[in-house]
Amino acid sequence: MKILIIDDSNERHWGFAKVYANEQITQAYTVESAIKSIDKIDYDLIHLDHDLNDFEQFNDGRKPKEHTGMEVCSYLIKKGYAGKVIIHSWNTAASLRMKKLFEDAEINVSYEPFSTYTPEQK
Repeated sequence: MKILIIDDSNERHWGFAKVYANEQITQAYTVESAIKSIDKIDYDLIHLDHDLNDFEQFNDGRKPKEHTGMEVCSYLIKKGYAGKVIIHSWNTAASLRMKKLFEDAEINVSYEPFSTYTPEQK
């Protein structure tokens, strides 16, 4: 399985690497690197954080905030992404907004904060 992990935390990347040790993982730390990866590879699964690059921004639905997972969310919807998205951000308000946008676009999505993952799960 091809998996893209989008998060600005080295610790979370390390944790996901343990969870998905036998899968093909690509790591992205910024919106820009995530979009470049999405354009190159058709991922089966994308793990998406909201607060990237130490930006803790809440989206009110009017317009995607730059440099956050909301920008990636909008890009995936526009692109017609066909895989699954797991939103793992601890920013509940923004995560639920992204989840609703994905659902409205009929993209397979779930909201599972990072703390729910252990190496034994998958």
